[in-house]
Amino acid sequence: MIVGEPPVAFDVRAVAARFPALAILSLATSPRPDPVEAGKTLLLTDADWLNRQSPDCSERLRAWRQAGARWITTLPRMLSPREKLAAIRAGASDFLASPLPPEVFGHWLGVHHPGAELPWQVLLLVREETAARWRAGLSRPEINLRVCTQALDAPASIALDPPDLLLVEDELGECRGEELLLLIGCDFPRLSMRLLDGRRIENPGAWFDGLLATLLPELRSRRQERQADAPEHRQLQVFRRLVEASEQAIGVADHSGRIIYVNPAYQRLLGYAADEVRGRHFSRGLAPGQEEALSEIAASYRRGHGWRGYLRARRKDGGEFVSRNNCNAIVDPRGGQLQYSFNIFEDCSEEIVRQQQLEQAVCEANEANRAKSEFLSRMSHELRTPMNAIIGFAQLLEIDRSLDEDSRENVDEILKAGRHLLELINEVLDLSRVESGRIELAMEAVDYRRLLADCIVLLQAAADARQIVIRCGPLPPLALRADRTRLKQILLNLLSNAIKYNRRQGHVEIVGEYTAGPADALFRLHVRDSGRGIVPERLPQLFEPFNRLGAEYGEIEGTGIGLVIVRKLLELMGGKVGVDSREGEGSDFWIELPIDAGRLPAPD
Repeated sequence: MIVGEPPVAFDVRAVAARFPALAILSLATSPRPDPVEAGKTLLLTDADWLNRQSPDCSERLRAWRQAGARWITTLPRMLSPREKLAAIRAGASDFLASPLPPEVFGHWLGVHHPGAELPWQVLLLVREETAARWRAGLSRPEINLRVCTQALDAPASIALDPPDLLLVEDELGECRGEELLLLIGCDFPRLSMRLLDGRRIENPGAWFDGLLATLLPELRSRRQERQADAPEHRQLQVFRRLVEASEQAIGVADHSGRIIYVNPAYQRLLGYAADEVRGRHFSRGLAPGQEEALSEIAASYRRGHGWRGYLRARRKDGGEFVSRNNCNAIVDPRGGQLQYSFNIFEDCSEEIVRQQQLEQAVCEANEANRAKSEFLSRMSHELRTPMNAIIGFAQLLEIDRSLDEDSRENVDEILKAGRHLLELINEVLDLSRVESGRIELAMEAVDYRRLLADCIVLLQAAADARQIVIRCGPLPPLALRADRTRLKQILLNLLSNAIKYNRRQGHVEIVGEYTAGPADALFRLHVRDSGRGIVPERLPQLFEPFNRLGAEYGEIEGTGIGLVIVRKLLELMGGKVGVDSREGEGSDFWIELPIDAGRLPAPD
């Protein structure tokens, strides 16, 4: 706020034009204190006011001070300490020895009073041959000038540090000024932009002063909008840095599919500089012959949807690769029209090759597994016939009363070894059937308690021989969804192991409980023994074929296949098997099967 009549050397109108925060008031003509907005800055230029020689000066100063105003004194001579003290008490904040030219005063005001209007941020985009002349003409304290001579570098410069005003020369070599204004205006709609005729403007400073006088209301309005959007702008800056640091290639296109931005990863992956693809259709980086995929992408954009899939991309050097693409559209929320589209993609050629190699390896492994199962099945069938003959003739010798004691013992060993070998052949045959998928299951509602009773009767003699007690805990009456024969086979295997690997005079406990499943109700049956247990790190090896965890060196016979068959049969029936064990205390083998929702079998 400029008060009174300053000395002639101080151009009031020039200062007021360049610093709108200061207004002109007349102290002499106003009959009462002029209204002042709180926080405004007054510029006093007459020493008589501070000496209080004017009759109403004190009243005016007091009223302005109460309104929260502060002022700067510009005097033709230095004030004495007493005069400065009086001025400070009246509300003065700074002292100048003499009036200053508007340019110098503007610089001083921007440094000492940052609350005043800051220098205007101007980005000047001109040709190389005219840059020096424009830089000299627009160099002044109230302007923070940046000069750019590369037309297509302007969007990035604006995004990193948005100016208040963009001045673009009409002829820029690689493009016309109006074309660049259209391109920039799409991305920065709140930017004040003007086109200048570089060949006709002889005095850049005078031309800019005239332009600034007409643009001040617009510039202030845009600056206020940007200040209001400062948090969003900071978020945009963070987002841009993330995009530029991304290892995935990113391209952004306008509503017509013309590329307006590519990140550094895009340039590295395809070998194009940003200028080489900017303004081109987004399909420039694709190999030919993909019209159908492009039509699908365009149709998805029209519906405002995204598209994901694989495309064949082509680098600048002609090399091709398969890209995984995530395309999406940005539409106007008011009208639904497409505004922008973007594609985030990466080279997945090596991944596809690895996947194909893995699929090939899986196929080869499956084929080898089928061949192994077929071999085991054929060999098992071939071995069963002579083995049955061996066991049959040994049984005939067993009933021969003419044999002496040594011969009878030899026959017993033949029968014992033959039965063990036949058991192994049968289990290998079972395993080969399960692995080859040739086993057929008859799923039905099975009363597991009846099956358990049958199994206990079959194994009771083996338990009695080792003085092992079999106890049944709570077993709720319900039916399980399973194959009756295969479930009996599973129960026999678990109970037989619990007896064989138990200690003498031990016990086997059978307990059932409900568990919650994601879809069906499940029933878990535990078979617990009091044997020597298994160390935790060896538990996963229990379900490996022919792995008996060292028991093969002891006196207990076994094949190491039974638990493998148990697990595979349960998986085929929609169940599972597990084990918990503590060394020296025993093991707890459990199976889990779905409960049949139908009618339970009739009780005996």
